[in-house]
Amino acid sequence: MNKRSLGALIALNVVLLAGLLLITITPEPAHAQRRGRDRYVMIAGRTQDRNSQDLVYVINLDTEQIIALFYESANRNLTVVDGYTFSNDLHGRSQKR
Repeated sequence: MNKRSLGALIALNVVLLAGLLLITITPEPAHAQRRGRDRYVMIAGRTQDRNSQDLVYVINLDTEQIIALFYESANRNLTVVDGYTFSNDLHGRSQKR
């Protein structure tokens, strides 16, 4: 083995080591919804008249449904208020109840 091939092997090992360090140091992106196929958005806010309750909206972006929930911080209770499918509103159709 001559000096030229030894230098090339050392340079190759340095490049491979740098690539390995780059892969192990760089964090992977988070996959919060890997199992489900739907996409969700959750919006939380305070209510005006109820001191111990907060309001949470959960929106399914794929099925165009929304659910309103009350969260009571005093006893950690979650209560469903109402749900609505607004796909008919978005597509210009009236919804019969």
